[in-house]
Amino acid sequence: MLRRYLIVPILLLLLHCSPQVDQPIQLTDNWRFRIDPQGIGESEGWYRPGTDLESLDTISVPANREDALKREVDGKAWYFIEFKNPGYRNSTALVIDSADDAAHVWVNGKPAGEHEGAGQQFRLDVTNLLQPGKNRLAILVEDFGGFGGLSGAVYLMPFEAPEELLKGKHYDAPVPEAPGWLKKAIVYELNTRQFSREGSFKAIEERLSELTDLGIDIIWLMPIHPIGEKNRQGSLGNPYSVKDYYAVNPEFGTPDDFKSLVQKIHSENLHVIIDLVASHTARDNALIAEHPDWYRKNESGEIVSPESGSREMAQLDYANPELWQYMIEMMAYWVRDMEIDGFHCSNASAVPLEFWRKARGELSKIKHVLMVAQAEAPEFNAVGFDMTYGGDIYRKMNDIAQGKATPKAIDESLLNERYTYPENSLRLRYTSGHDENAPLGNAISSMGKDAAQAAAVLTFTLPMGRPLIYNGQECGNLKALDAFEKDPIECSDSAYREFYQRLCRLYYGHDALSQGEMIKLESSNDDQLYAFVREVNWDRVLIIINFSDKPFDGFLMLENLDGIMQDYFRRINLRVSSSKKMLKLNPWEYRVYIEAEFKQIKKQSVTIPVHGQRQPGTKN
Repeated sequence: MLRRYLIVPILLLLLHCSPQVDQPIQLTDNWRFRIDPQGIGESEGWYRPGTDLESLDTISVPANREDALKREVDGKAWYFIEFKNPGYRNSTALVIDSADDAAHVWVNGKPAGEHEGAGQQFRLDVTNLLQPGKNRLAILVEDFGGFGGLSGAVYLMPFEAPEELLKGKHYDAPVPEAPGWLKKAIVYELNTRQFSREGSFKAIEERLSELTDLGIDIIWLMPIHPIGEKNRQGSLGNPYSVKDYYAVNPEFGTPDDFKSLVQKIHSENLHVIIDLVASHTARDNALIAEHPDWYRKNESGEIVSPESGSREMAQLDYANPELWQYMIEMMAYWVRDMEIDGFHCSNASAVPLEFWRKARGELSKIKHVLMVAQAEAPEFNAVGFDMTYGGDIYRKMNDIAQGKATPKAIDESLLNERYTYPENSLRLRYTSGHDENAPLGNAISSMGKDAAQAAAVLTFTLPMGRPLIYNGQECGNLKALDAFEKDPIECSDSAYREFYQRLCRLYYGHDALSQGEMIKLESSNDDQLYAFVREVNWDRVLIIINFSDKPFDGFLMLENLDGIMQDYFRRINLRVSSSKKMLKLNPWEYRVYIEAEFKQIKKQSVTIPVHGQRQPGTKN
């Protein structure tokens, strides 16, 4: 009998003595907030522990700061919180699920790290910055427009191995199986108004052979819908101000003209997607009169614009489930009745993720619809998008071209992609697009001709990517196309067409560039030379780029790459048979070598760890 009564206290004693599992701790209470419109906080040391927090505004985290403060707040703003050291037995990471658009972090007045990229989770090792008892966290968030702030949770997490800091919460999320035609895909963004002097669907159809000869296979048509007239910018208006989701812009032609274009595109074994502007409408869209409750309003009951400077647009409110149904039925109409192959979802981050998940599921009942998100966060791949924007690498390439960074910055982005995005996620790689062209002109204008070509080679050869060509790049258009007027593309140099044709043929000719893993190679100066191999099975491509404005005169480590290679662009054979290959390259010079007689690479001897795309799974 005594033994029975001893069981309970013994169990309690064992539980008390057993090691407790360290748990993440979310930081939710007593956040303080301070706007920094002049950007003086860093120079004045607001991040220091002595900063008085009691006089500051309180704010909810996570939340867009516009929602929390009931007013528009762009630019720089500071978040502060005091918390107790959790006393984890191993190391401590600070995890920020989303800081829109960039964040700089201090713990107890000391820098912990920084991150750029809206909607992306990032983790920082703060083990050595913590002190016993009370600690202070300061986060400077820079918002470049629209809704922003600490829109994701902030919490502390125990970890053991450094690799754990790299893995994002969507690392193991499943992604949809893509159709066979997406295994290799080059996207061409086409502005119907500016693509030809006629600016019509028929003009695209008449020039379709130019695009097939170029080598692309997905045509992305910028918005094709009628454009709002109320508060219109320019004489023709902003194409992203949609007046009627079910109609086509009469400036471009009739619905029959559009359907004819789609059928012609399909007859050439190409695919077509259209721009979907799901976050806002024009101010004279009939939905405003028919369903005013589908729109976001301010405290005065007035419908708000999605961002400053866009008076012609009205922000939709996805709190209403009827709006969800309307949008999904509209998307189904274009897929089913007009036979398009998918959507480029403009400003996808302004629409709830669960809407996109539901839309993907409903559209999949018709066929696999290509979904491209104009967003850079891994959760968009996780909810069913086939592709998201690779904007981080685009910005890094521009920084390198302008002397603000070295090629090593690209490795940082690739490492982040590998560990934070779901396996087999695809990123859109580009050197220009409509958002980049409007303020900067073509990539040639922002990077310089030689650097732009080197960057284009990277967009076609980096892992996890599908390359994009923006209309006009293939013919040397240098001007920034006017978004609100008729402004036809001007072709200046036919050599660009041959360059992009060669890139397309290279990409389609080698499975390694769409499916292979990446093996980074060392050189005598990695601040200049960016070199790597892409390989799958027996297909290998070697890419060498002097991604700098200085001549390169040094060596590349090729000890495990043996055989005869052919320079794809110059058709010159090169034998590699030594551990070091001496090279001389001009500024921004690139060389791409394909197999002539290639022997197997011994990956275990490569000096830089493999990173980039994980081994792809089987796709239909």
